[in-house]
Amino acid sequence: MFSMKLALSIVLVGFVVVSAQKKAGGVSCYQCNSFTAGQEVCESSDEKELTKFKKPCPKITEGELVGTDANSCRKILQTVDGDSGVVRECAYTGDEEVDGKRRIGNKGIVLWLYQCFNDEPGKPCNSASTVSLTTVSIFTAFAFIYNLLQ
Repeated sequence: MFSMKLALSIVLVGFVVVSAQKKAGGVSCYQCNSFTAGQEVCESSDEKELTKFKKPCPKITEGELVGTDANSCRKILQTVDGDSGVVRECAYTGDEEVDGKRRIGNKGIVLWLYQCFNDEPGKPCNSASTVSLTTVSIFTAFAFIYNLLQ
Protein backbone atom coordinates (compact mmCIF):
# COMPACT_ATOMS: atom_id res chain seq x y z
CA MET A 1 0.00 0.00 0.00
CA PHE A 2 2.87 2.39 0.75
CA SER A 3 4.26 2.00 -2.78
CA MET A 4 0.86 2.95 -4.21
CA LYS A 5 0.79 6.05 -1.98
CA LEU A 6 4.32 6.95 -3.03
CA ALA A 7 3.52 6.52 -6.74
CA LEU A 8 0.37 8.63 -6.40
CA SER A 9 2.33 11.29 -4.54
CA ILE A 10 5.00 11.44 -7.23
CA VAL A 11 2.39 11.77 -9.97
CA LEU A 12 0.56 14.48 -8.04
CA VAL A 13 3.74 16.46 -7.33
CA GLY A 14 4.72 16.14 -11.01
CA PHE A 15 1.33 17.51 -12.05
CA VAL A 16 1.67 20.46 -9.68
CA VAL A 17 5.19 21.27 -10.87
CA VAL A 18 4.18 21.13 -14.53
CA SER A 19 1.08 23.25 -13.96
CA ALA A 20 3.08 25.83 -12.00
CA GLN A 21 5.61 26.44 -14.76
CA LYS A 22 5.34 29.61 -16.78
CA LYS A 23 4.45 28.92 -20.35
CA ALA A 24 7.13 30.15 -22.73
CA GLY A 25 5.60 32.31 -25.44
CA GLY A 26 1.83 32.21 -25.37
CA VAL A 27 1.49 34.93 -22.71
CA SER A 28 -2.00 36.42 -22.44
CA CYS A 29 -2.61 39.83 -20.89
CA TYR A 30 -5.44 42.26 -20.47
CA GLN A 31 -4.89 44.82 -23.23
CA CYS A 32 -6.82 48.05 -22.92
CA ASN A 33 -6.58 51.78 -22.31
CA SER A 34 -9.17 53.59 -20.18
CA PHE A 35 -8.50 56.80 -22.16
CA THR A 36 -9.92 55.07 -25.28
CA ALA A 37 -13.66 55.39 -25.94
CA GLY A 38 -15.42 52.12 -25.06
CA GLN A 39 -12.56 50.93 -22.85
CA GLU A 40 -13.25 53.03 -19.74
CA VAL A 41 -13.86 49.81 -17.75
CA CYS A 42 -10.12 49.12 -18.14
CA GLU A 43 -9.77 50.96 -14.81
CA SER A 44 -11.78 48.21 -13.08
CA SER A 45 -10.13 45.55 -10.92
CA ASP A 46 -13.00 43.13 -11.55
CA GLU A 47 -11.73 40.24 -13.68
CA LYS A 48 -15.24 39.64 -15.08
CA GLU A 49 -15.33 43.18 -16.45
CA LEU A 50 -11.80 42.84 -17.84
CA THR A 51 -12.46 39.51 -19.60
CA LYS A 52 -13.28 41.16 -22.93
CA PHE A 53 -9.78 42.68 -22.96
CA LYS A 54 -7.96 39.35 -22.45
CA LYS A 55 -5.88 38.65 -25.53
CA PRO A 56 -2.82 36.60 -26.44
CA CYS A 57 0.24 38.81 -26.79
CA PRO A 58 1.54 39.08 -30.34
CA LYS A 59 5.21 38.93 -31.26
CA ILE A 60 6.79 42.30 -31.95
CA THR A 61 6.70 42.90 -35.71
CA GLU A 62 9.05 45.87 -36.09
CA GLY A 63 11.93 47.67 -34.42
CA GLU A 64 14.97 46.31 -32.62
CA LEU A 65 12.91 43.71 -30.69
CA VAL A 66 11.28 42.24 -33.83
CA GLY A 67 10.22 38.61 -33.29
CA THR A 68 10.28 38.92 -29.49
CA ASP A 69 7.56 37.13 -27.50
CA ALA A 70 5.96 38.85 -24.53
CA ASN A 71 7.41 37.68 -21.23
CA SER A 72 4.96 39.32 -18.83
CA CYS A 73 2.09 41.79 -18.44
CA ARG A 74 1.98 45.42 -17.34
CA LYS A 75 -0.53 47.67 -15.70
CA ILE A 76 0.23 51.38 -15.89
CA LEU A 77 -1.57 53.96 -13.81
CA GLN A 78 -1.05 57.26 -15.54
CA THR A 79 -1.95 60.87 -15.02
CA VAL A 80 -1.77 63.19 -18.01
CA ASP A 81 -2.45 66.87 -17.31
CA GLY A 82 -4.60 65.93 -14.31
CA ASP A 83 -6.62 63.18 -16.05
CA SER A 84 -6.00 59.71 -14.59
CA GLY A 85 -6.36 56.42 -16.40
CA VAL A 86 -5.14 52.83 -16.68
CA VAL A 87 -3.31 51.08 -19.50
CA ARG A 88 -2.96 47.28 -19.44
CA GLU A 89 -0.57 45.75 -21.95
CA CYS A 90 1.90 43.02 -22.83
CA ALA A 91 5.50 43.48 -21.70
CA TYR A 92 8.42 42.41 -23.86
CA THR A 93 11.31 43.54 -21.68
CA GLY A 94 12.11 43.33 -18.01
CA ASP A 95 12.84 40.18 -16.03
CA GLU A 96 11.49 41.09 -12.62
CA GLU A 97 8.17 41.97 -11.08
CA VAL A 98 7.60 45.68 -10.53
CA ASP A 99 5.17 46.88 -7.90
CA GLY A 100 4.40 50.55 -8.29
CA LYS A 101 7.54 52.07 -9.77
CA ARG A 102 7.03 55.79 -10.31
CA ARG A 103 8.11 57.36 -13.58
CA ILE A 104 7.80 61.01 -14.51
CA GLY A 105 7.52 61.87 -18.19
CA ASN A 106 7.17 65.17 -19.96
CA LYS A 107 5.42 68.06 -18.28
CA GLY A 108 2.18 66.89 -16.67
CA ILE A 109 2.76 63.12 -17.06
CA VAL A 110 3.22 60.74 -14.10
CA LEU A 111 3.23 56.93 -14.45
CA TRP A 112 3.08 54.14 -11.87
CA LEU A 113 4.30 50.85 -13.41
CA TYR A 114 3.32 47.35 -12.33
CA GLN A 115 4.79 44.32 -14.12
CA CYS A 116 3.90 40.71 -13.37
CA PHE A 117 4.51 37.21 -14.70
CA ASN A 118 1.56 34.91 -15.40
CA ASP A 119 1.42 32.01 -12.94
CA GLU A 120 -1.11 30.19 -15.09
CA PRO A 121 -0.90 29.84 -18.87
CA GLY A 122 -3.69 31.83 -20.47
CA LYS A 123 -4.61 33.72 -17.28
CA PRO A 124 -3.50 37.35 -17.32
CA CYS A 125 -1.82 38.62 -14.18
CA ASN A 126 -2.36 42.34 -14.81
CA SER A 127 -5.68 42.61 -12.97
CA ALA A 128 -5.87 43.34 -9.25
CA SER A 129 -6.01 39.67 -8.26
CA THR A 130 -3.01 38.49 -6.23
CA VAL A 131 -3.75 34.84 -5.31
CA SER A 132 -3.48 32.46 -8.24
CA LEU A 133 -5.06 29.07 -8.78
CA THR A 134 -1.56 27.61 -9.07
CA THR A 135 -0.65 28.79 -5.57
CA VAL A 136 -3.83 27.31 -4.14
CA SER A 137 -3.22 24.06 -6.07
CA ILE A 138 0.30 23.69 -4.70
CA PHE A 139 -0.83 24.11 -1.10
CA THR A 140 -3.75 21.73 -1.65
CA ALA A 141 -1.47 19.10 -3.23
CA PHE A 142 1.00 19.24 -0.36
CA ALA A 143 -1.79 18.97 2.20
CA PHE A 144 -3.23 15.99 0.30
CA ILE A 145 0.16 14.25 0.11
CA TYR A 146 0.86 14.90 3.78
CA ASN A 147 -2.49 13.37 4.77
CA LEU A 148 -2.01 10.48 2.36
CA LEU A 149 1.34 9.53 3.87
CA GLN A 150 0.12 9.68 7.47
